[in-house]
Amino acid sequence: MISLASLFAKIISFIRKRIPLVLEDAENGLTVLFRELLSELYEEMQHLDKRVEKLEQKLETIAANNEACKLLLTIPGIGLLSATALFAAIGDISAFKNGREMAA
Repeated sequence: MISLASLFAKIISFIRKRIPLVLEDAENGLTVLFRELLSELYEEMQHLDKRVEKLEQKLETIAANNEACKLLLTIPGIGLLSATALFAAIGDISAFKNGREMAA
């Protein structure tokens, strides 16, 4: 069974590939106004993709320079975002006696 996140990722990937083709096709019946709006939205999507990429690079730097994040990344199911968010929220893990105390 396909997850909802996976489905959305595939849809967004499809949209990223198709929008330039739609904009290039002068015979597809799109109005000039809609073509302009779609072009602006596509540019905004590209801008946001670049911002996300820069933020991921910063998180990778943080994780690479932090032993706690490195350990968290070894846990199956914990990725870059989860590891850095957990570290930011929890801080020094040694302040907790055990996992149950931390979870509470």
